Formats: sequence, C-alpha cells, structure tokens
Amino acid sequence: MGSLANGEAVSSDDARMEERADAWSNLEMSNFDTRAMGAATAAYQADMASKHCMALAVWVQHLWGQVHLLQGKVTELEDWKRRALDEVRRLRDDQKELKLRVTDAAQEGGVLPRRADTVPAHGIPNPGPPPGLSTPPGLREETVDSGAFGNPSELTSGCTSSSVTTETDGMIEGIQVTEGEVEGKPCEIAEWRIGHLSSKLNGCMGKALVSPPFTAAGHEDVRLMVFPEGKDAARGLRSKRQKELYAKKVSEGPLDGCLKMKFVPEEGSLVLEYYLSVGSERRGPFKHDFGEQNINGCYDFGVDWLKQLDQDQSLTVRAQILKA
Repeated sequence: MGSLANGEAVSSDDARMEERADAWSNLEMSNFDTRAMGAATAAYQADMASKHCMALAVWVQHLWGQVHLLQGKVTELEDWKRRALDEVRRLRDDQKELKLRVTDAAQEGGVLPRRADTVPAHGIPNPGPPPGLSTPPGLREETVDSGAFGNPSELTSGCTSSSVTTETDGMIEGIQVTEGEVEGKPCEIAEWRIGHLSSKLNGCMGKALVSPPFTAAGHEDVRLMVFPEGKDAARGLRSKRQKELYAKKVSEGPLDGCLKMKFVPEEGSLVLEYYLSVGSERRGPFKHDFGEQNINGCYDFGVDWLKQLDQDQSLTVRAQILKA
C-alpha cells in the first residue's frame, strides 16, 4: 500500500512539472510573438520615416530653387521700377520745358502750336508693364503723356490729365479745363468725367478716387478727390460686413460721398475761392487757405450721387475756381 501511494505521488509531481513546462513554453512563445510584432512595427515605422525624410529633402530642394527664382524676379522688378521712375522724371522735365516754350510763344504774340505738335502722341518711350504682367485694358500707349503721371498712390481713377484724354469703351474720360463764369464772376472750370463710377469706387474699397493733376487759375498740380464714404473715408474698410455694405452702397445707393480739391502751394499761403458740383448739384462758394491745409471741399451735397449718373453710367464733377 505504501509503495502504491508513493508511486501515485510521483506521478502527480510529474504531471505538475509537465504542466509548468507547458505554461513556461507558452509564455516564452507569447513573449517571442510580442517581440517579433514590435520589431516588425519598428521596422515599418523606420521605413516610413526614411521615405518621409527623402520626400522632405526633395521639397526643401524645390523650395530652395523657388526662393532663388523669386529673388531673380524681385531684382527684375526693381530694375523695371528704376527705369520707369527715370522715365517719369524725364517726362516731367520735358513737360516743364514744353510749358515754358508755350508761355514764351504766348508772350511774344506768336501762334500757339497745336496740341499734337506740343505733346506728340507717338514716340514717347514707354517702359512697358512690369515683368510678368500685361498692359491694363483700355490704356492706349499713344495717349500716355507726362501729365498723366503723378503720385502713384493716388492714380486710382485711371484717367489722364487735362492735356490728354483716355478713350475707354468708346467714352472719353479725363480732366477738361475751360474758361467760364459763375454767379457773374470769371472763373476756370475743371470738369472731371468719371466713367463707370460704381466699378471704380468698388475697386477703391473705400479709399479716395483721385483725379489726374491739372492746371487752373495759374496753379499747377491741382487735383479733385472723391470720397465715397464721406467723413468716414479715413477709417477704411476692415470687416467683411463693411465691404458688403460698401459694395451695395456704390452699386445700388444711396451714395452720399464728398468732393474735395487738393492743392499744395509751393510756399506761403494761398487762398482760393471756388464752387464744387456733382452732376447738376452745385455747392459753394468755398474759400480756403491751401497753405494751411492742402485738402478742402464739400462733405454733403444732399443728393444720391447715383441719380446724377449719365446714361453711360459716368459721373461728371466740376470745380469752378474764381480768378483772383
């Protein structure tokens, strides 16, 4: 009996040892599978990182090439700007010389040359559009003269000076200066015809629409300025809602802008007396010393400017400057 009990105890111990061995074997296999899966995942991630590094290197090389290309474009634009500024200076010098010739001819009692002889329409060098850009539509090279150039930041109207006009879509735009009378007093009338008013104001987005320079009452470089937002023009348009309201105002009305005259005297004070008109509505007289403040005008005409448009959607504004 004792021998039988001992044999059963030995068999039980062997069974437990086999079970433990199987458990350890399964655990080892499980750990091996986990390590193998981790190693495979790490290898995959390393391969993906290597591919991303290669793609990033290609992009860096591409962007570096683009930077060099843009630097070349900037250099090219700077050269064009320099040539254009030199040409503008030369044209202004030519304009001054032509004015002196006309003045001398008038003082000598001679016959004034025709405008085609004084300012030739052809033969004026044009630096052309900036590199990569085409000539703006509606701008005819043969109608560009030195009077059309002013402060680049103010030339938003697309018109030309009193010495020449621009023809766009069959319409003549620009500044025309004539002799006349207002309230029985002699004056010079500077008439500015603004074609497609709503489109031009919409393109300005709240900024002032400035006329080309003209000569009136013996004074040069006089300009008219249209402020579509009235007294709030200086604030500008910032939010999307403001821009939407502005676009609706200049397209559908009511548009209650203001018209001003800008003049910078060479020295000292200069008092001018003048009237301002928008369409058929005239206001004034205004008397102002432009030596103290260079801009002055009328803030409120009391009418919807869009109702003053002509049939071709153009607006005519005038400044009647009394002679001293």
